[in-house]
Formats: sequence, structure tokens, C-alpha cells
Amino acid sequence: TEWGMTPPTVNAYYDPSMNEIVLPAGELQPPFFSRDFYAPVNLGDEGANTIGHEITHGFDDEGSQFDGEGNLRDWWTKDTKTKFDEATKCVQHQYSEYEAVPGVKLNGELTSGENIADIGGVNSLTPDMVLALVKQPGIIVEQQPGTVIAYISLNFDDPILAHREVRQALAYATDRATLIQYLLRGQAQPAASLLPPNHWAYDPNVKSYGYNPAEANRLLEVRGFPRGRDGVRFHLTLKTSTEESARLLGQALADQWKSVGVALDLRPLETATFFSDISRGSFQLYTYRWVGANNDPDIFNYVFNSKKMPPDGANRGHYRNPALDALLDQQGVETDRAKITTSSIKPR
Repeated sequence: TEWGMTPPTVNAYYDPSMNEIVLPAGELQPPFFSRDFYAPVNLGDEGANTIGHEITHGFDDEGSQFDGEGNLRDWWTKDTKTKFDEATKCVQHQYSEYEAVPGVKLNGELTSGENIADIGGVNSLTPDMVLALVKQPGIIVEQQPGTVIAYISLNFDDPILAHREVRQALAYATDRATLIQYLLRGQAQPAASLLPPNHWAYDPNVKSYGYNPAEANRLLEVRGFPRGRDGVRFHLTLKTSTEESARLLGQALADQWKSVGVALDLRPLETATFFSDISRGSFQLYTYRWVGANNDPDIFNYVFNSKKMPPDGANRGHYRNPALDALLDQQGVETDRAKITTSSIKPR
């Protein structure tokens, strides 16, 4: 037949050989879609979740092998394919950390296509759409604490960022409460760790850096970065994806850091180039987020162990601390949770 699904089927699919997305009539009905629904509901479910998911299949590990005419052909450039494979490995590692049932983790390689498509669809949902749904009668929006963490990564090999006082100053110059209120519409909380607050290994007593521009200015002066005639101490470049939320965050950070004499130049990049650059250490700063993989203390080993620099891990900022390496190696074999959570080191 012409279609791969019957009309009443509640599902959708992308056919790479036809380069087409098919949404059967069964999918276009309540509770997923209705002409009577408020527009953000239709956009969020069928638009972002379903259509966004299926469009992304056209560029996942399988769909990318077919051209626009549906022919099985290697039509990507070698450089683009290499960057795509690098980004795919990140997704595979992330999903391989998820547990289907306690003690049994997923195989990220076997589920790459669906995982990539899910990310493509879910990333389309914005905080504004959530607020719009909350206001609609008849719609119940349930909110629970999440584990997704947005972060700014710094390159420790950079001659400016290698100074601890500079890194601390940038933390003090960042007004996270304002960013959360206006960019995320209050749908987040300041993070004090890679681990979520409800995790058994989470430590609420780690040093935090509240918004304190006066302290930021003091640290930069002490470190030997005086303001120039234009009020600028130095320039930094922040690389982001081309997502609107990432670009808005970059603009907000540039405005906040300007008050302490730091000029932040923004470089939004398409996904493959972005992942290629941060994996090679070709950045001063970049902003991204962890989704799911930060639910296990092993994340610290993967991100901060000096032996876990790409391609062996995600220590993209090239952080090096022998004392931390020793603790992380010990953590891998330690079974006593009390000993894991009470270990400490001096910061670099």
C-alpha cells in the first residue's frame, strides 16, 4: 500500500526512501491534537514532540544516509559526517547512563536514532509554552524537580581562565536568579553541584558563589587585570549552539559581565561544528547542559578526571588535579557511600 500505517493508527513515521513524514488520522485527534485546542498545545505535542521528532529522523544515524530523493547515497561531506559522528557519540554515552530498570542500563548505540529524534523534538518546547499551558482551563500541568543542569564550561588551558581568581570573578558576576526569572520564567533553581539536590551523594555544604559584582571586581584587580580606558579588562569568547535559549543566555551573560569589565563575544554555531570545537578544546567558554547523565556520581570522573579528556571522556576544559584524580579512581572501587561523600580536596 501507499502508507506504512493504517488511518486509525495512533503513531507517526518518517520514511527515508520517500523522504516523507506520515501522520495517520489517528494521531491527529484528542488528546494529541484538535482544532479546538489552544495553539501552544498543538504546537507542543504534534509540532515539537511528533513532527519535530520525525523531521529529526531525516538526519539521524539512519536517515542521514539517504538523500533528498530517497536514494541510499553518501551525500554528506566528510567533515560534516565526522562532526555528526562525534555528536552522536555524545548522545550514545548520555543514553547509556540511563537505567531501564534498576541495575540495567540502556545501550545507547542501539537506540541512537530514537534518542537523536527525541532530543530534536523536546528541544523545541520553551518555558513560554509551559506558562501558556498553565493558563489554559482544563489543562493540568504537573511540575516536579528535574535533573537537567545548564552550565558554562571554561578552558583551563586558556591564559586568562587559567587563573582561579578570574573563574571565581565570573561566578560572582553572574546573577543566576535574574537569568532564571526572566529567561527560564522561574522554571529552574540555582545549581550547587552536577548532582541533583535529591541525590544521595549531593552535598549542600559546598562553597557557593552568589551574585557579588563588588567581589568580582576586587578579584580581577588582585589578579592584575585593571580596566582600560574603555572600561574593559579583557575579552572572552563564548561558544553556544544556535538554539534561541542558548543565544539569549549568551546575551544576558554579556550584559552582566560587562559591569565588571569583561567583554563577552558570542559565537553561536550549528550543532556539528559546536560539538567538534568543544571536543577539540577549541574554545574559551561554552554553554550547554547535562540531561540525565548527571544522576550518578561517576559523572565527576567522566567530566573532571585528567584521564577523561576527549575522546576518552568529557573533560573538555582540560581540568587537571592529581588529588582529584586519585579520589575519582578510588571512587570507582569504593562501596562505602559514607567514604565517597566525605572525601575532599583543595580546589585548583
